[in-house]
Amino acid sequence: MRVTPSGNPGTPFVICNRSERQANPDITFDGTNFITVWTDESYSPTAICGARVTPSGQVLDPNGKPLITGSATWGSPKLAFDGTNLMLAYREVNLTSGTVYGQRLTTSLQKIGNPFAISTSTLRKYDVRIAYSGSNYLVTWLEGNFLSAKILGRIVNKDGSLPGSEFTIVSGLSQSATFDLCFDGTYYLLIFSNGTQVKGQRISTSGQLVGSAFSIGSGIDPAVCYSSGDMLITYSKRISDYDIYGTVEYSNIGTRPATRLSHPVQTLYGDRFQFQPGDRVYDSAGRRVVHLSPGIYFLRRGDQLIKIIKVR
Repeated sequence: MRVTPSGNPGTPFVICNRSERQANPDITFDGTNFITVWTDESYSPTAICGARVTPSGQVLDPNGKPLITGSATWGSPKLAFDGTNLMLAYREVNLTSGTVYGQRLTTSLQKIGNPFAISTSTLRKYDVRIAYSGSNYLVTWLEGNFLSAKILGRIVNKDGSLPGSEFTIVSGLSQSATFDLCFDGTYYLLIFSNGTQVKGQRISTSGQLVGSAFSIGSGIDPAVCYSSGDMLITYSKRISDYDIYGTVEYSNIGTRPATRLSHPVQTLYGDRFQFQPGDRVYDSAGRRVVHLSPGIYFLRRGDQLIKIIKVR
């Protein structure tokens, strides 16, 4: 489905209608077409397929092209574009172990070289993400067992070479943890949830952690994207029922320029709030407001910044 910049949805259209199940889609834009990938159970074992879609919604590869097939079951396909070629990251689906792989692709979905292993540790892999910085890729994945899990990462060059080793980004998680990844123009940003709190961790393009993890909100299943200096983060949250929330997080976390709000130290939510003399409330764009409709705001109280989520 195409969606206008103002959020108006178009008519859904079919990319793949094979009789068996397709799942786990991902999408990126190569400057000309959208490229989408998914897992396809029409193949045995499950394969990864892909298709090109024009900006007008024309599917150039109806039902998709098989990209990753073979004797193993494959999952969690994720795509990134480096300005010339695509990088597909994916995992081997295995109950006790597994490998994270990369495969370079042209924009016409032709393979460049062979798949290469990014992580071959013996622990089971649960999910994968990839982002491009302008100079290299960062691939991240969740691995562990029923006792504990952690998110690891590895830098991958555009040619598929691996300049360093894999490194731990977050530990002490459960196997049901969720996460997402993007690049903000300076650093990679990993956001993650272990079932309650959504947190973020910045990572340099050389694979070094920048500062410590910081709180964003309370929820699960976070997603993040970057545009024009800010990052949009969404996540699910249950109050009386599950809802989807969004927040704008500024890319210069940890600084306090005059025209930007700093990172909030806590989050409050409810249908009404008690304000104190001297309190100032701003919307996510940094504009001061007096009347609050349901949504996300920031309360400046002394030298503290508090995030407010007003619900109906």
